[in-house]
Amino acid sequence: MMTQKKETFGDKIARINPILFREAMRRQLKLFSYEPVSLPHLAILDYLGEKSSSKMSDLAKVLGISMGAVTGIVDKMIFLKLVKRERSDEDRRVVFVVLLDKGKDVSEKFNDAKRNIVNDLFSILTEKEKQDYLLLIQKVVNNIKE
Repeated sequence: MMTQKKETFGDKIARINPILFREAMRRQLKLFSYEPVSLPHLAILDYLGEKSSSKMSDLAKVLGISMGAVTGIVDKMIFLKLVKRERSDEDRRVVFVVLLDKGKDVSEKFNDAKRNIVNDLFSILTEKEKQDYLLLIQKVVNNIKE
């Protein structure tokens, strides 16, 4: 007779989180499917929305992709007039990506959409459950940042 392995916390989270993330991503992409903005563009806009500018090398590091890949993505974003490149005054080898007004608008629209999607996905929870969830997730995120 086979004994069933008891599902651990790690097993459950590893099974549940991808379902939640895939659904959130599916809804986000559905909202932006009519625009010439891809997922990597949105990731960069989201990052730049917090900082307004970033070194190319930092974008590569944050996204976990090569400098060549970032260059290609940023080239398309420049074509779409979402961002521009600027060289550092101190070191001409350093290139910054700067968010333009159109990029800010798309970033804000994306953030509004994310907020609405999260509110919809978590609408089944009570306010207390939402606050408890938020505290726990923030604790995990703080641990990651340390």
